[in-house]
Amino acid sequence: MPSGNWWDRGIPEIEGGPNNVPDAVAVGDTLYADAAPSWQRLPGNTTTTRKFLRQTGNGSISAAPVWDNIALTTDVSGILPGANGGTGNGFFAVAGPATALKTFTFPDASATVLTTNAAVTVAQGGIGVATLAANGVLYGNGTGVVLVTAQGPANSVLTANAGAPVFSATPQLTRLGIGGAADAVHILAVTGGTVTADTHLLDMTQTWNNGAITFAGLKLNITDTASAAASLLEDLQVGGASKWKVDKAGLVTAAGNLAFLSGTAFSVTFDHGATANRIMTVPDVADDTLALLAAAQTLSAKTLSAPVINDATNASTVDMGGGTGNATFVGVANINSTAVGNVGVGEDDLITYTLPVSSLNANGKTIRIRAWGTAANNANAKTVKVYFGTAVILTTALTVSVADSWWVEALVTRTGASTQDAVARLEETGANAMDMEVSTATQTDTAAIVIKLTGTATTDNDIVQEGLLVEFLN
Repeated sequence: MPSGNWWDRGIPEIEGGPNNVPDAVAVGDTLYADAAPSWQRLPGNTTTTRKFLRQTGNGSISAAPVWDNIALTTDVSGILPGANGGTGNGFFAVAGPATALKTFTFPDASATVLTTNAAVTVAQGGIGVATLAANGVLYGNGTGVVLVTAQGPANSVLTANAGAPVFSATPQLTRLGIGGAADAVHILAVTGGTVTADTHLLDMTQTWNNGAITFAGLKLNITDTASAAASLLEDLQVGGASKWKVDKAGLVTAAGNLAFLSGTAFSVTFDHGATANRIMTVPDVADDTLALLAAAQTLSAKTLSAPVINDATNASTVDMGGGTGNATFVGVANINSTAVGNVGVGEDDLITYTLPVSSLNANGKTIRIRAWGTAANNANAKTVKVYFGTAVILTTALTVSVADSWWVEALVTRTGASTQDAVARLEETGANAMDMEVSTATQTDTAAIVIKLTGTATTDNDIVQEGLLVEFLN
């Protein structure tokens, strides 16, 4: 081969080689022989995409090379291992993303991919079964497959008793809290909280529809094996204060009055146990009378007009025998039999009683005063006075120098607001004498009124009051 550069002289035909090398070449060009044969120039890849020479023959003759990308489906054979970014498996394909690159993050550890080919196990975060009972409730089973209850029957609840849960239409609960947490004391704790509308804690309805059955809307049956005497069957409270309670003996205590608002005639039965019951009947008449009857005896009706005995304005009455008249009740307001005598010279209070506020709240209301005592057998002057409030309604000088006994009776009747009529008399045995006085008083009947006797004498116990009786006539 001659010396010098081949591109200056051309490539000599050596062993049949072509001698037509192109005159101009560039960086990256590749020379290849064609079928002539002659030299051809393949320009270098000037794009920014990495390309490779690709050449495909027909089985016996080659072809000209070209720059091309590697087609993974046709230009690569064999399985790319995972270390080289492959899967290491020739039977693995991924489908899904179609519009943009998506990223799937896998843990940095060997793991099993969850698929639809098998149920996801409990260890994998699944339930371990492919099918579940319709309308059942899942419950745990340790590391085993998650279990499921059967569908519960109508109007049943899910319960458990230290075992698998089951639905029950008749559940048994140890403690239950409604509206709040259950506690360790009450079997049922109902908490309504603070409300600003009429929301009932309990609102129960029931329809009774069998004439042969004796129904009970509410029933509480206590077996009193041992309990304190003050134990209660029922205790209704407001602000922690009892307003209605029933003790275990059946005694009912109400903080307020009882109102019977039936709108028609009604009866109240008082059961005295071994004796005959007493029935108080209130007919639907204008004066709302009360009839007291004996269930086991034949008694004439005793009619009470103005049935509320502690009525503030009306007087309760009882029939006068078989006639049409009525008589009011007489009630003892106070009785005092502790003797009190005068002390030395002057006027001293003997026995006193304070009439409660508004006792004479209506015209005709009357107080009867009865008093009695003794006087010493000496020559000392002795005077007895009867006071209704600050008004003196009787003043009597007792007979001296006799062993005397005396008796006082007085009536005070309201005639108007804070206005009273009074009549009083004193009888004594010493001189077989009587003194009587009629007067008026203006004591304030909306205030308490003191009723008393006084004794004016010289020596201790010249006058001794032995007793005082005050009665309310109507």
